Amino acid sequence: RDGAIEIGAGKLFALDRVYEHPQHPDFLPYLTRAMRSLKERITWNVVTEDDPTSGYLWGSGTWPRCFSVLCLDTYGMSEEAFGYIEFLLKVSRQFKQTDGLCHLFDSFTLDGTPRFGGTPRGVQLYDINGHAMKLFEIGKFYLNHRDDFYGERLRTLYYPVLRDFALWIENHANNDGLVLDVTEANTWSLGYGVFTQAPCIAALRLLAVLCGDAGQKQDAERFEALSKQLLEGLESHLYGPCGNPFLGIA
Repeated sequence: RDGAIEIGAGKLFALDRVYEHPQHPDFLPYLTRAMRSLKERITWNVVTEDDPTSGYLWGSGTWPRCFSVLCLDTYGMSEEAFGYIEFLLKVSRQFKQTDGLCHLFDSFTLDGTPRFGGTPRGVQLYDINGHAMKLFEIGKFYLNHRDDFYGERLRTLYYPVLRDFALWIENHANNDGLVLDVTEANTWSLGYGVFTQAPCIAALRLLAVLCGDAGQKQDAERFEALSKQLLEGLESHLYGPCGNPFLGIA
């Protein structure tokens, strides 16, 4: 903060000391993660997700903890926000040969292999809440740029990929209007939870607008109807009393 050293196009900042306080014991870890995110931003020219456990070989930025797209766009860095969107959409294509649809995983290795983990029930993990959160961000970004170059690219060049994103959600929804998310929600309610359901509903409603603008009336009606179905499932099955059977919480 007190000074900066410039080397070419790079700028290094130095702190006299790291501020710690009993009320904020996580300051140093968060500072470390922020610095690592900055490093990845410079290296890959995208805003990547932070990695709380330092265990990922490659962070795709698909976790819902960071609203990277909307933050960048809000503060005037729309080009960087769109670059990040393009990165996510291109990355998602490598999973089409595996699952038949373009979609996002929490994390994957450099060769594109999803990092599946094991559960006590031996279920292969897949994540939908982070996938839906990024689709939600793309939808909000689209509304901000409906009439410019970025909006036009999302409606045309990237439309098939975004459609796959919505179908990936649809493929994991059951007749009760609940989306199964094995990675995150299984700890809390056997695979179903508001944490996944809510961003799916919001993302599908936003995508339906994009579909309408793209002249894809059938898709717009399909995803709007799916959004309403998931909302009904949310209100009927997920609101109200809940527990954690795995931790013995009634």
